[in-house]
Amino acid sequence: MPFTARVCSSYKKKVTTQRIVFKNMATAITTQSATLEGQLVEIITLMQQLEAAAETNPNNRNFVISTLNLDNRTLSATINLPIFATAGTGGKLTVEPSEYLVDAV
Repeated sequence: MPFTARVCSSYKKKVTTQRIVFKNMATAITTQSATLEGQLVEIITLMQQLEAAAETNPNNRNFVISTLNLDNRTLSATINLPIFATAGTGGKLTVEPSEYLVDAV
């Protein structure tokens, strides 16, 4: 299934009716944060939790790495997702993530 997301139109605008919805696995998730920064922290946290669980990451792949620095009050993350890249008609490049996490439901 292709990766899709809905995002609010303005970067700093508070999100009141929309949330980012990711449909990458069989079950979509809906973030709870009202800011893009908060939504990103939720996604990073959830992906790390799914990577840590054997039932959702049977091949033990680790593509999301984060570091929490409480002294500087920062969260740093590196995300290296596997992708499929194909050339379509007219040479249009299509890039989609390669699913590595499985739905444990």
